[in-house]
Amino acid sequence: MITNDDSSNQRNFKGSASRDIFKWAHKQFLPSNQYACDLDFVLVSKYPPGIAAFLDFKKPNDYITFSEVLAYNALIKIAPLYIVKAVNPEIGPFEISQYQGGDWRPEPPVVELVNEFYCKDWAEFAQWEARLRSGKGRE
Repeated sequence: MITNDDSSNQRNFKGSASRDIFKWAHKQFLPSNQYACDLDFVLVSKYPPGIAAFLDFKKPNDYITFSEVLAYNALIKIAPLYIVKAVNPEIGPFEISQYQGGDWRPEPPVVELVNEFYCKDWAEFAQWEARLRSGKGRE
């Protein structure tokens, strides 16, 4: 078993440069018909163990791609998936929509988003996430 003695420092990481390089290289060196997408965050629960939700971040004018629709459609069978939008992710505000499903075939893809939440800052986002984790954020 591999352990990380320095796991307390993980909260200080902004992101992985090597992950970003890998994603860039995948786009550069693989044929353009080998599609991929990434997911921004997976919320997990330790007790009980499991996935609470998936989060994908977008800027307000970003659209959901066909590859994301394919991935999202598979992921919502496991746990709810939310699209989080903000101009400035460091301070908010955040608009949150639950992804219900989509059709990847049209261009652009057709998606169904419901249950819009608005969080003015990270404090409200923390409250929303706590409700989500308790099962009360899915109404």
